[in-house]
Amino acid sequence: MRSCLLVFILLSFVLWGCKPNDEQSKTLTIFAAASLTDLFTELGHNFEAQHKDVRVRFNFASSSQLATQINNGLRGDIFASANESQMEFIAKKGHIEAPPIIFAQNSIVLIVSKHSSIEISDISDLEKDGIRFITAIEGVPIREYTNKLLANLSQSDVYGENFARQVFNNLVSEEINVRQLVIKVALGEADAAFVYASDITPEIQDSLTVITIPTEHNIIARYTIAVLDSSSQKALAQEFIAFILSADATLEKWGFLPVE
Repeated sequence: MRSCLLVFILLSFVLWGCKPNDEQSKTLTIFAAASLTDLFTELGHNFEAQHKDVRVRFNFASSSQLATQINNGLRGDIFASANESQMEFIAKKGHIEAPPIIFAQNSIVLIVSKHSSIEISDISDLEKDGIRFITAIEGVPIREYTNKLLANLSQSDVYGENFARQVFNNLVSEEINVRQLVIKVALGEADAAFVYASDITPEIQDSLTVITIPTEHNIIARYTIAVLDSSSQKALAQEFIAFILSADATLEKWGFLPVE
């Protein structure tokens, strides 16, 4: 299991290309949220299979990191964000070619490490003393969704108005993106975190217990995509986006919800 997790870690945060360099190839550079790693990796391979002269290259990181990179002048063709606020940020800065499109949705779940020494069988257990709760740094989409979710739960009579504060009293670490949260909980370096349902991949699912969030309190994450103004091949970029929009079966395979 540890070897599987190591592979998972190595695949998660690199500037990645689907096939070897070829001087005859066109290179499509896509800035994509870390939670899209598995989905976009497969879609990149599929797109290349249909376009023999195209090489797809990904920059996976948190949406906030990617937005900062784009705003600081790093060039690419497409930006795919795990929330709408980071896309709005670069849109206001004039970095996208046309209005963004919502292409996928995701639900939030609570993951618990099977290595945890404290029993966590319900969301309310996050208040227990000694729980090692982790989340992402402020500005990262999963942190925004976590904050909203805990605020929702705190308005419920079931959890009480102090619930969010008590959970954050158990906060022991803030990570740079959602994939780091999944890795730490899977390895037993933390007890629990809120992540996307799509993050529960085969490589790590045996190390985790997944607790679903009551529908009336849960948050639906909306993923947006747009062509960057810095793209030198906007027609090809639009073709890739159209390809994404026609891939509902692949989205569902990786735990995403299609846009209705």
